[in-house]
Amino acid sequence: MKFPLAIKILLKTILLFFLLERHSSFLEAPAPWQCGFQTPATPIMEGIINFHNHIMFFYGWCWDFCNVATWSLFDSL
Repeated sequence: MKFPLAIKILLKTILLFFLLERHSSFLEAPAPWQCGFQTPATPIMEGIINFHNHIMFFYGWCWDFCNVATWSLFDSL
């Protein structure tokens, strides 16, 4: 089966794009709209990420407690 030249070029371009997109130099680069931290490269950054995770855990508990307290306060009015 013969493909037209335009389809061959399109398929090669798509293949090349996917091969370059997953190149190892892009693996640790920040992504657009990234929500989390990158993989830590130093022990200091590992500590910062762990500290962040612990703070956010207790922040979540405090947030939930305040929401329950507020709902129960306004529910009793």
